[in-house]
Amino acid sequence: MRIFHFAFLFSLIYSQYNSAEWGSITSLLTPTGIQVTVGGKVYASTAGGLLEFNPDTEEFNFIKMEQGLKYLDLASIAIDSHGRLWLGSASPRGCLQVYDPGTGLKYYEEWMDSFGNIRIDNISTIQIGEDRAFAVYEGVTSSDIGILEFRLDSDNGLPI
Repeated sequence: MRIFHFAFLFSLIYSQYNSAEWGSITSLLTPTGIQVTVGGKVYASTAGGLLEFNPDTEEFNFIKMEQGLKYLDLASIAIDSHGRLWLGSASPRGCLQVYDPGTGLKYYEEWMDSFGNIRIDNISTIQIGEDRAFAVYEGVTSSDIGILEFRLDSDNGLPI
């Protein structure tokens, strides 16, 4: 019996599982928003990352952390005049990602207080103008809601 306990303890200590390598378990089957580019490609934000559909070839492409996204549970999507995808994330980590399908992630912002606690829980809607962008957010409490304003750089169109 002692050999069994020793073997069990040994297997726990030297297991092949590394919790630092585990990212998240999410699903590309739950779309939360959809946008069509000028070139006709269709992008859908999902609870598991970004889904790209090319109607010419009828192929799907999954854009996840390996392709540059930092957070996969997406709640909203918008396309700017440069063809980049603005992705608002869902609870519990409200962040904004600007993703260029040709070159990868261009911008990432996450709002935290001085103690490292997340202050924004969800970004539900994004609207992009010529020199400003706006996003509707929900904070960590039900009464904490508002609109974020981003001034855009006149050269590259990214938030300043």
